[in-house]
Amino acid sequence: MAIIETAGRDLDDRTVAFLLDSVADDGGQWNMFVALVAKHGLVPKAFMPETQSSSDTGRMNSVLRTLLRQGVKSVREAAGQGA
Repeated sequence: MAIIETAGRDLDDRTVAFLLDSVADDGGQWNMFVALVAKHGLVPKAFMPETQSSSDTGRMNSVLRTLLRQGVKSVREAAGQGA
């Protein structure tokens, strides 16, 4: 939604730059973690060990950022054409 709301701004606008820079972060918020634990509980690591994708998300995040930025470009172009 924020990308659509800022579609008319320049790419070097601080808000747009922030949105493009943080499209796929690993981070989260404490309350989100608490809600997940409350809903699903916790599993001991011995029963659910780390995997390649859970311990090293760099490559996946890079691909996601690229795809999301391509989507942002399409949305901004469509907004520029009045869509």
